[in-house]
Amino acid sequence: MILKTQNSLRGTPLNILLTALVSLSVFSTDIYLPSLPEMIEVFYTTLSDVQFTLSSYMVGFAISMLFCGAISDRYGRRPVVLFGIGLHFVSSLVCLFAPTIEVLIAARFFQALGGCCGTVLGRVIVRDLYPQNKCVKVISYMATGMSLSPALAPMFGGYLQTWFGWKASFITLACVSGTIFLICYFFLSESISSINKEALNPKKLISNYGKVLGNRNFLGYTAAITFAWCGYFSFICGSSFVFIDLLKVSPSTFGMLYGIVVTGYLIGTFVSARFASRFKIKQSVLIGAIFAFTGSTILLGCAIYTECSIITIMVPMVVFLIGIGIIMPNCQVAATAPFPHLIGSAASLFYFIEMMMGAGAGTLVGKSNEISQMPMVLVNFGSSVLLMISFLGLIWIKINSAETKFVETA
Repeated sequence: MILKTQNSLRGTPLNILLTALVSLSVFSTDIYLPSLPEMIEVFYTTLSDVQFTLSSYMVGFAISMLFCGAISDRYGRRPVVLFGIGLHFVSSLVCLFAPTIEVLIAARFFQALGGCCGTVLGRVIVRDLYPQNKCVKVISYMATGMSLSPALAPMFGGYLQTWFGWKASFITLACVSGTIFLICYFFLSESISSINKEALNPKKLISNYGKVLGNRNFLGYTAAITFAWCGYFSFICGSSFVFIDLLKVSPSTFGMLYGIVVTGYLIGTFVSARFASRFKIKQSVLIGAIFAFTGSTILLGCAIYTECSIITIMVPMVVFLIGIGIIMPNCQVAATAPFPHLIGSAASLFYFIEMMMGAGAGTLVGKSNEISQMPMVLVNFGSSVLLMISFLGLIWIKINSAETKFVETA
């Protein structure tokens, strides 16, 4: 039976709510970045342990993503969204009162476990409600809205850190997720047309994942967005230590600098939406990959041949993130396009792979346990190389007849 609310949102208000759902996870990742250096002292721990609060978040995110799509196929989008946002709210309160770094790491895991439901299902709801030829445009505009979150969250978090300390970020997260929960409870309608009672059958689930993994289109676009995310996540994990500890900027200044860098992502998503009807998806992804590789190469060259400075970090990263902003929405649509009847499972597997690899990239950045730009730079460059190799090998050289009509014409 499909649940309906009496006052369901439609049109622009619904899209705003869905954008908030998919943005919550990014907001949860970025708002406390300016607080990471201080948290080393607060919890009497190491750089790698503090950075692991980011990696554990990605692991929880990935695990939840693997199953929340299938669960939503079985029980509906709305109840899974409500449970996930509720779990995010409770976990944010645990983070706030965490007595040790270990408790904080665990709470961040469960915070992601809930938060990812909005990230996956916000986009899935779009696929439920819109015809395929409009999906790229709608998701691209959602991505443009999402890009404001990583731009504004660290800026806001920087001021919170300067004025109130690290706990203020988690108070804010609890308030945001609590508000979203209430809006969803009263105004979010069920979007799925019918319940799939076999969605959680173990044999069926394994069979569905097998079908998805056996599709070269899925593998190619998933690999592209995965390595793009690894490069981006290396910057998320390392930037606060590079700017605050190495370059000696204040937390509030770091927030502003981070926000300026992320405008590159905003530009990329805007370009993707603006030209969605003019380019095939694989052409757009190639353009994005070239931008990402160029920015990453410049970043590495500056790290090797010049002294570390704000400019040598920011300018290459803006170029890199323009590429990521183009890649993300196109790959999100293209990877799941061949599976209209398995979209929940396909989206879950897609994000699981992306986030688990991102967690690994974050762990590599913190592995050296020293304040230096090189771990961040090297992981970023390696990711961009793998991005180019995987895309060219799995997607670009693929004969047109093997691709789905939607992927070729979108």
